[in-house]
Amino acid sequence: RHRPFPAVSPPGIELDDLAGLPVDGLKDSSADPGRLVAERELVVGALYVGSGYLLNLAHAVGCTGAILAHANFDPGVCARALAGDGRMGEQDELVSALIFLA
Repeated sequence: RHRPFPAVSPPGIELDDLAGLPVDGLKDSSADPGRLVAERELVVGALYVGSGYLLNLAHAVGCTGAILAHANFDPGVCARALAGDGRMGEQDELVSALIFLA
């Protein structure tokens, strides 16, 4: 059965449907840490995180990278947060920048 891709993400594609999609990668924009971990277990190809708040987790679970709107404004802080060594310093810097913009 063919299921068209959603025009908008909410409520998103069900996790059970992800593994069967004919795609080479996925960008998670849910900002849900549990969903990101589940997607990493299900998605064979590339997985990108879309939330700056989840960069440390994305790095820890082996995501391919990040596609962040904030990177248009301050690419350096996003790159440092993604390439961090697992400590929260770089992540804290990014979260501070995101809070400042909110």
